[in-house]
Amino acid sequence: MHLALAEKYSSLVKVVRPSDLATAIVRQEGKPAVRMGVMNAQPYPSEMAHMPLYFFNLYNDAVTMDDEGVELADDDAARAHGVKEARSMAAESVSKGHLNTSDRIEIVDESRNAVGTVRFDEAVDIRP
Repeated sequence: MHLALAEKYSSLVKVVRPSDLATAIVRQEGKPAVRMGVMNAQPYPSEMAHMPLYFFNLYNDAVTMDDEGVELADDDAARAHGVKEARSMAAESVSKGHLNTSDRIEIVDESRNAVGTVRFDEAVDIRP
């Protein structure tokens, strides 16, 4: 991975010691060279696996369709994200003095197939 970094930025970076912790010298025009450690290099975007896109449509006093979506690892991660969002929105409702327990977030994948539904009352533990 460090060699790929060095190849991509060969005019700026010289790898001095390739290893899990590489030391590199970065040179920029008109500036002194900087020695830096490169740890846990991440793959370039082109090398990264495609993450699925999930949409979180809100059904409360009005219907709000999510047209941006969130990239998440899988359906389980999307459900966890939906629960987190439902809790946040339920807390906001409670802070305004009300909570409609039938409010919900419907989760769909990038093909608009249903992944799940999170009702606000299911996202929290309501005690008497």
